[in-house]
This record gives sequence, structure tokens and C-alpha cells, in this order.
Amino acid sequence: MEKIPVGLSNRHVHLCKQDLEKLFGKDYELKVLRNLRQPGQFAAEEKVEIINRGCLSARIVGPIRSHTQVEILSSDQDILGLKAPTRISGNIEDTPGIRIKGPKGVIKIKKGVIIAEKHLHLSEEESRVLNLKTGSKVKLQHPNGTEFEVQVRTGKDHLSEFHLDKDEANSLGIKNGNTVRITRK
Repeated sequence: MEKIPVGLSNRHVHLCKQDLEKLFGKDYELKVLRNLRQPGQFAAEEKVEIINRGCLSARIVGPIRSHTQVEILSSDQDILGLKAPTRISGNIEDTPGIRIKGPKGVIKIKKGVIIAEKHLHLSEEESRVLNLKTGSKVKLQHPNGTEFEVQVRTGKDHLSEFHLDKDEANSLGIKNGNTVRITRK
């Protein structure tokens, strides 16, 4: 596993079915704009507005989730007038809420706004070979010499991919499609 592709993320929203229907209408189904590297994941055609003190447009990432979550960039915090913790996706306890506006309505979530922590996706087979599991920490290195310590996320359908957001990538000179390699476990 010499080269692991880099996948960058921008601000985006994951919606539960109930919130999707409040924002887009009963029985609404998201339209796929493009598939993401992780199987079953996709950038939807639909966007919503995330609103607090300020307002930003955010793409929806599917499929439907069990709970609604908003992943913002660090640079979005001043515009929105909130402070979001850096967390692994899905860890939304003790996080701020926000309003989300779609074409058919507005919802207010009480929690769920985070800045996504950079992480490494590995398949169960890859993680077995490397003796790693979800939650393990590894060091990755970009060809420009930049090193990162990141948390591993494993799954049956995962494909190897290093995820970080656009703000971090820009500050480190990393582009979508670059590669990294594991240097230390």
C-alpha cells in the first residue's frame, strides 16, 4: 500500500430522511451529481443554505443518514458566527446547532455542526494486513514532505483514501488526487 489517494472535502450537509422531507418535500430523493470514492457515497445535485449569524451554501452528501450533521470549514466559522469543534464525522455530542434552509422549508438542528477531523479510510482487509483498526493512529507523508498523524476508519466497503478539508489542504499545499503514504504505525 505505497500510494493512498487524497480526497478533499468542502463544507457539506448529511441529512436524515425526516429533515430531507422538511427541506425538499415528502418522499423526496436526492439526485446524484457525482459518486465519491467511498462506495455508496455521493455528492448530490441539491444544495441548502446553512444559516446562523451569516449564511453559506452547502452541498448535500448522500446517502441519507440516521441523523443530520453539518461539516464546515474552519474559515466558515467567522461568517456563520459560531465555533465548531474538530471531530471525526458522526461524533456530534456537545456541538453547536444551526438552521438549514431548503426549497420547501427551514429546520433548526440543536447539535451537529463540526469541522471534520482528517482521517484515513481503509478496507477491513487493508487494516488487517497493516494491523490497524478503527481509532488507530498512523503517520502519513505527502510527497512535499508534510507529515500528518491521523485516525484510521475501517469498514467492509471502505477504499483506501486520506480525507482532509479544503482549508487544511490549501494551507499544506495538497490537492485532490495527490497521494500520501503510511510512514509509521
